[in-house]
Parts: sequence; C-alpha cells; structure tokens
Amino acid sequence: MEKPAPLTPSAPGTGDRIDASVVTWWRAHPAAMHLAFAVAYAGAVVAGRATRLPGSTLSLVWPAAAVGFVWVACCWHQRRGRVLTVAAVAVLSGLLNAATGAGALLGAAFAVANGVQAATSCLVTYRWHRRGGSAPWRLRNPADLTALVLGSVAGSAAAACVGPLALHLSAGTPLLPAAGAWLVRNAASTFVFAAFALRLADRGRRWRTGWRSGTEIVAATVVVVAAYTVVFTQTEHLPLAFALLPFSMWIALRFHTTTTTGHVLLIGIWVVAATMAGRGPFAVDSPATRVLLAQAFVTVIGLAALVLALIRDERADLVAGLRRAQQEAAEQAALLREVFETTGDGLSVYDARGAALLRNRAAMSLFPDLPLDLAQERWTEFFSMRHPDGRPWPVPDLPVSRALRGETVENADVLVTTPAVPAGRLLNLSAHPLPPATGQRWAGGVVLAARDVSAERAAAARLAASERRFRAAFDTAPISMMIVGLTGRDAAQILQVNATLSEFTGFAAWELLQLDHHALTHPEDRGECVTAFAPFLDGRAHETRVEKRYRHADGSTRWGLLSATVLTDSGWNAATSGGPDDEPYLLCLIEDITVRRAAEDLLRHQALHDPLTGLPNRTLMHDRLTHALAATSRDRTRVGVLFCDLDGFKAVNDAAGHATGDDLLREVADRFSTCLRPGDTLARLGGDEFAVVCPGLTEEQDLSAIAERLLASLRAPVVLTRGTFTVGASIGMTSACVPAGVHAVTPIGGSQDTDGTDGVGALAEAVLAEADEAMYDAKRGGKNRAHRHGNRPLSHP
Repeated sequence: MEKPAPLTPSAPGTGDRIDASVVTWWRAHPAAMHLAFAVAYAGAVVAGRATRLPGSTLSLVWPAAAVGFVWVACCWHQRRGRVLTVAAVAVLSGLLNAATGAGALLGAAFAVANGVQAATSCLVTYRWHRRGGSAPWRLRNPADLTALVLGSVAGSAAAACVGPLALHLSAGTPLLPAAGAWLVRNAASTFVFAAFALRLADRGRRWRTGWRSGTEIVAATVVVVAAYTVVFTQTEHLPLAFALLPFSMWIALRFHTTTTTGHVLLIGIWVVAATMAGRGPFAVDSPATRVLLAQAFVTVIGLAALVLALIRDERADLVAGLRRAQQEAAEQAALLREVFETTGDGLSVYDARGAALLRNRAAMSLFPDLPLDLAQERWTEFFSMRHPDGRPWPVPDLPVSRALRGETVENADVLVTTPAVPAGRLLNLSAHPLPPATGQRWAGGVVLAARDVSAERAAAARLAASERRFRAAFDTAPISMMIVGLTGRDAAQILQVNATLSEFTGFAAWELLQLDHHALTHPEDRGECVTAFAPFLDGRAHETRVEKRYRHADGSTRWGLLSATVLTDSGWNAATSGGPDDEPYLLCLIEDITVRRAAEDLLRHQALHDPLTGLPNRTLMHDRLTHALAATSRDRTRVGVLFCDLDGFKAVNDAAGHATGDDLLREVADRFSTCLRPGDTLARLGGDEFAVVCPGLTEEQDLSAIAERLLASLRAPVVLTRGTFTVGASIGMTSACVPAGVHAVTPIGGSQDTDGTDGVGALAEAVLAEADEAMYDAKRGGKNRAHRHGNRPLSHP
C-alpha cells in the first residue's frame, strides 16, 4: 500500500501560502498565474452551467466555487492581491453566467454571490487554521479538514443569501429548497475540488507509489468502478448508495490521502453524471432534491474517507515522530555513554548507601581494586584516604560522604592509597548529590568526578619553587633589572624592579614603579629612546643591546649597557614562542658602565690632548684641519694655519729648570687661547711649538689679525714662581682650500680616501709643511714676527 510521507515543515515566512515553491514561481510570473486561474475559472463556470437539470436554472455541481477558493487563497498573503482577485472572480463569474443564458441581472447576482463565497471561504478557513496553530492552505490532519469544511460551508451559506434570492425573484424558484440546494452544492463542490487541489499543491506530502501499491490501486479502481456502475446504472431508485461506503473506506485506509481526495473527486463526477442521466438512487423528479441528495452523498463519502485518511496520517506522523524520538533518545544515550566512558576524568555513580553503581574506564583505572556495590562502611578495607600533607581523612568527612548528606564538594585534593598503588596518588575529587527520583536505584546517590593531579601538583610545586628562585635571583642580582610593560595602559610603564636598579638610579623602588621607561633616560636622549622603543610596542623588535645615558636622582649622569628582551607570561622569547593570550613584557638588564665609560673618555682625551697644557695634540689638530678643509668645498671659504715656535724658551728652560719651562708653556697656552675666535683650534705640537687652525676665513687680513694678537699676548713678561721671563714667538702663516674634485675626508684612525689618494688628508699635511716653512722664514727674518708663506693672497681660488 502507499505510505504517507512524513510531514515536512514549511519554510519560514511561507505559512500563509499554499506551497512555497509553487507560490515562488507564481509570484515571479503573476500574469501567467492569473491567466491560468482565469481560464480554469471560466472552464469551471461553463462546466457547472452545463450540469443544469431540465426545467431548472440550478446547476447540479458548481466547481467554480473551488477554483475561486484556490485562486483567492494563492493571493491571500497580499491584501491588495486578495481584493483584486475576489473582484476578478466576481466579474468573471457575472460575465460568464450572463453569456451562458443567465441574463444580465441574474449574472450580476451570481457575480456577487461567487465573489462573496470565495472571500468568505478563504477568510474562515484562514482564521480557523490560525486559531488551531497550523499553517493555512494545507490538508494534513483532521483540524485542516475541519477548517476547509467550515470555510466551504460558511462561504456557501454567504453566497446562498444572494444567489437563491435572485433565482426566486427572477424565475420564481422556491426560495428555501433553492437555498438548501445552493448551500449543499457549493459547499460540496468547494470541499471536494479544493481538497484535491490543496493535496496536489502540498509538496511536503510526496505521493510515492511502488509497484505493489500500483497493482492494488488498479484492483481497487476496477472494484470501485464495478460497484458504482452496478448502483448508478439502475433506472429504479433503489436505496443502494450506502452499500458503496465501504469501498471508499477501503481507499482511505489503504492508500495515500492524495489518492483518497482524487477518489472522492472522481466519485463526485460519477455521481453527478449518473444523476444528470436520470440513473441511480438520486434521480428523483425534483431538481432541488436531486442536488441535495447527490451532493449530500458526495459530501458524506468525502468526509468519511478524508477523516479516516487524515487520522491515519496523523497517527502515522505520531508513530514516526515517536520512532524518531526513540531513535534520537537511543543515539543520545549512546553518545552520553560514550562520553561517560571516554572522558578523561574518572566518573562514578553511588547509591544512597555509598555503594558504587557505575564507573567509567578512567574511574576503573583509578580504583582497580574497588568492587562495585561496596557499602560505605567497607571502603577502608580497599583504600585509605589522607590529606595531601599526610593527615588522616575520616570517612564521614570524605567528599562522597558529604555529598550523600546533600552537600556539594568541589576540587578537594585527596591522597589515595590502594593495593595497586601503595605509594598513593593525589586525586582531585568533586562530588554532587543526585536529585530525588522515585523507583530509581541512584535516587539520593552521588556523582563523583576524580582526576589524578599528582603530576600536575608536582609540576605546580616545581613552578612555584622556580618562581621563588627567579624572584630571589631577580631581587638580589648584582645587575640592575626591571620589567617594562608593552600593552595597554602598561605600555612603557615600569612594572617590577630590583634593589640594584634603585642603587643605580638613586630612586626608591616605589618611586621607580611610578615612572615609565623613558623617564630614567638622560633628558637629551629621550627623543631617541622613544623612537627606539616604538618597534617593541608593535612587535617589530624583540631584543636589543645598547649603551645609553641614564639620569640619576641627584642629577648626575650614569652610563648603562642595556640588554632588553621581549618575554611573555609563558617565559619564552616572544619572537619564537608564547601563546596568543600571553601578555608580552620587556625584561631589561642594565650593567653599570659609568666607570668604564669615564676611563674610556679619559683615554680618548689623553690620546688626543697634550698632557701638559690640555690643548689638542697633533693628531686631533690634524683631524680638525682635515674636516675644516673639506668644508671649504661647500662654503667657499679658506682655512688658515698658524705655526708658532717660542723665541727664548730654551734660555728659560736652561736657567730655571724644566718645571718652570712647563709653567711657562701653560701660561703661553692660556694667553694664546684668549686670542682666538670661536671655532679656532689651538694645539701644542710638542716642545715649544704650537699651531692654530682657523676655519672659515674670507679675508686676507683675518689671519694676520689673529697672528698679531698672538704676538701681542707675549709682549707682557711672564711672571712665574722662579722669576719673570720674556719670550716671543715666530709665526708662520698659510691658508688653503680643497681643490675641485677632492671631497673625501680621512678621519682619525681611518684609511685613505676611496679614490686611492690621500685627498684632503694630504692637503692638510702640505698646509702644515707650508706653515712650518713660513715659521722658519720668520725666525730667519729676526724672530718675534709673523711671516706668510709665499706672500700669497687670502682670497679663495
């Protein structure tokens, strides 16, 4: 037999329509839909008018009522659409009835009656569906059938108030018989035809037929046709129609509900055709009686068959739903069982006596020697429980015992020893009382979750010890250490410091924790510090090593070698590890190199300065001369050089001693320093020789003026401890600039120029040689004077 397909829920938002797919197509092609319905309605009107009985204007069947009902139902989701469709039904009905012999006035009355019937039937059916909580425009259960029947009767009753009255007024047809016949005819026609249409449009009820069902349908069709042929070919009015009811019941109980609605429709057509031919039990003389009897029979057959079919469908849905629920329950039970068995925690269920009813595999591995159904009083025979520190744990205070008294115990660490594990394992236990349940073994019992945390607690202890060691190492380290934040409000903020950093900066720990990383930097270097710190904030840098100046609390400057590395809470370098939730921070180690930097600065100063006078020595003077010459190619100036040799110094040295000579040299250095311009360099080349580098000269007289000031500074006697002495100076002058095409400068300790020549460095040597030669010319000219080399002009070439 045919099996009704399971109920398929309607798509969201399509509950007010006959079928989602059908309506979707019709809404995309509204003109085609309305044209199809108009054609169908016209055919139904013509077919209905063709069933008028002889001597009567009343048709035996009115299929147009069902077509109008379905047409309006398809447009019910739109207020404007339903109004226009009702109007179309009325107009089309009036025109067709008038065209088929009803006349203009009667056609107009029939138009109103058919429009009212379509609107009323749809309204009542829709409201009844909504009242029952089901989707409208479907026929899936007895409630849907009730809505369709009530809508059909209500619409026919509303139309019966108009059509029969018009027949009575125009043709003298008896009012009450006509109204009764109209009501039964239109209600039966709407019910039979609409039921079949709704079932066909319901895609959620697929019409599936196997070959066995097809064979049975053929057999049933043959039997039903034979039976109805026997009954409705009789010319005598024998009351045999009731004998046909079992055949319809057979169809309803054995076949698909859509097949049943088709059967009812065919029965209605057969009955109408036989009755019109004057055969069968309903071919009586009165036309109204014929209509009443024929439509009543079809209605009874249809209602009985559809009620049985829909009840069967509803039962099938309930059975299918029950089976699905049972299958889902079985699947959920299997899933829960699998979860129960495979969970990593040991799960046990105890009854009210404390006896274990159920354990999963993890629990069996934790308590392998503990038998099931062991009462609480005998627990100590199989295992012992202690506190983590070794103190005994009384049985009444164990988590299971407390849960049996109604308490909830969470995360209790218990040291459990069993014959299988005599050394004991540290278990984390959580016990929850079960709710009361009548007739269940576990009622009043407990669910226990156990997890072996021996390794976890040992690791935690090792981590805590490691953290204590790190803290001790951090606090007592001989090198300054601090932790700087990198995210959110903590960005650049000092989060943690050690005592050595407090000593290095002069700030107390609480003061440091109120500062950011940049506040410790020397004020002149803070801009550079902020720039260098930015890549750490956006993750582009992960470590650095740099020497920098720090500000001490007393205002002095300290030098530190900073080694900074980005770390996370997991302790690994953020460049290679660390989870996405780890907060990065900067670990800074600062080595105090103030003394080393001072020593380096002193060595550098000693290497470039004369130890007696503190003036630059030949090396530094040569470097400055080289750079000054290189600058002349840009500013179009010249560099002057004065080479000075003291006159009479040897006599002072021989007469008063080397100490006095040294004092004299220092005094001369001081006097010469007062004669120079800003930017000029005075250097002692050795013995009693001095040199002056004068950059930026633009006039010839500038160099001569400086030389004259140097000579004038020595005219006054030099008063020293060992006496008063007079010395002079022979000064050689020269000037130079960088020739075109020479750009490189060789720094102190550097290599030759990239072009393979000494470049500016060679020019500097040549300038010094000229100045030295000019100095000797001054001595040969009488000493205590200045002489220009070659007497060349000072202007730039």
